[in-house]
Amino acid sequence: MIDVRNAREVAIGHFEGALDPKTRHFSEFTRWLDRDETRQQLEGKRVLMYCTGGVRCEKASALLRRRGVAASVEHLQGGIHRFQEALGDAEGFWKGKMFVFDRRGAMAPRDFQHGGEGEPSAGAKPDAIAGAPAAAAEAVGRCIGCGATHDVFTPDAVCVVCREPCLVCAACRARLKGEYHCEFHEHLKGCYFANLAAFDAAALAAQRADLAALIDAIHRGRHLRNRRRTLARQIARVD
Repeated sequence: MIDVRNAREVAIGHFEGALDPKTRHFSEFTRWLDRDETRQQLEGKRVLMYCTGGVRCEKASALLRRRGVAASVEHLQGGIHRFQEALGDAEGFWKGKMFVFDRRGAMAPRDFQHGGEGEPSAGAKPDAIAGAPAAAAEAVGRCIGCGATHDVFTPDAVCVVCREPCLVCAACRARLKGEYHCEFHEHLKGCYFANLAAFDAAALAAQRADLAALIDAIHRGRHLRNRRRTLARQIARVD
């Protein structure tokens, strides 16, 4: 089973045992499919894909069929939304809440049994998530700062590198003061910051050296060009 949604969606709710491609955008799914590791995992297998409303998993299943790797490929008709309308949490197979791209932020299985509308609004953006808690459900998300159970996204908790929404509990928001790094940029915790005024000259010099070393390590490859640009922009800020 493959969850074709983005990583932030999977973080707060998913079917137990599903593969998470760890993508930030659906456009990255093809790259994940073409990895040797992925091909080995899926070769000769019966594959079921799912997403929120069925659109992305329909596209993803077509992509996988074209590659001829899996023995069979199906997708969940109507996605999680229709599944939960019909079956709720299906005796524990579903864990957590369903991420939605509107002011609610998430929906618990029991919300669907009370007339909730689970489809994301077409024009909503992740940064606009208001973070209102959904009805009670098992929390599966984890705070990026301390690892405590936490499944509410808030508009102010975004990665300083890519602006990806992050799960950050109240205690860590107070402690980290806006310096959040998503799972894709956790390796930059010690050298990439938003508030450079908080550091003295020696600390800034150390950050610059670390950033330069990271650029040197990925100095080749067109697919790494955006990473190099991101690091170079931060060096320019430090300078």
